[in-house]
Amino acid sequence: MTFDKRRQNSGYRVLLTVLFLSFLVLSCSRESVVERAREKLEQGKYSDAIFVVKHYLRKGGEKVPELLYIEGVAYLKMGQETHAFDAFAECYSMDSTWAAKIAEDLKSEAISSLEAGLTTKAKRMIAQAITYSPGIDFGRYDAFAGELLLDRNNFSLAARYLERYLTSFSDSAGSAKVSIDLGSAYEGLHDTTAAIRVYREVLDKYPKSTYKSMARWKLENLLYTGAENCFKGAEFEKAAKILMEIVHSTANPLMKEKAYYLLGADYERMGRTDDALKCYREVVGLNLGSSSRLMDKAKERIEKLETSNF
Repeated sequence: MTFDKRRQNSGYRVLLTVLFLSFLVLSCSRESVVERAREKLEQGKYSDAIFVVKHYLRKGGEKVPELLYIEGVAYLKMGQETHAFDAFAECYSMDSTWAAKIAEDLKSEAISSLEAGLTTKAKRMIAQAITYSPGIDFGRYDAFAGELLLDRNNFSLAARYLERYLTSFSDSAGSAKVSIDLGSAYEGLHDTTAAIRVYREVLDKYPKSTYKSMARWKLENLLYTGAENCFKGAEFEKAAKILMEIVHSTANPLMKEKAYYLLGADYERMGRTDDALKCYREVVGLNLGSSSRLMDKAKERIEKLETSNF
């Protein structure tokens, strides 16, 4: 072997040795940095924890999920939300198994904010926590999370939170309101049957609640829409049953007018002329001394039906 060849091989061995030792040093350094940063975090020295992480990274240290997580928690505790969210997002992108821990820290901050009356901040924390762990349990604040999701049209997850709250806190003072929200979530999911069931439960369980009238209004509108669909689908008996419930229970004159008119039309389609006339006359009777489109149409139907009977 020539001298140059031996020198080249020796150089390779030296290089490999240096690289190996550098790896060991960096590994030890990284572990000690993580330990120091965690220690500062646990001591409540959040600025120091961030400094340890930043200094290590500026020196070319390896960016690892745990350091980013520590940085995120420290920023969160300092109220620097944007930096915290960025650190958490980067941590998660490197290792998604950190999602649960991130969500728990955000949940803790959300609950603390709610207890301090900082609802706007709490909403931001809840939204972030749910991003990392959809369905994370906020306990007695599940209703708050459900309402937030409902406002954002995330009906499926909103229903999940609201259902869980009502299961755990069915006798709470806010249960009627939460039930109304749950019904709205079901409506958003186009689950009319479930929405109707919930609104009926509000009327049965909370007869003295201030939300009773809202439940009644929502229920009647869903029932009326269902009756309209039955009428259009030639399910006249089914439509009549729904409409009879509305006219006998509603205290809303406009809803009663609509229901009676549609019931009259429904009876006409079934050939029950006398019943149709009674319904149209009810529409007219509801509008004594006033005028409305349906009243005018009811008068037309009465005139036509009475003429055809002669």
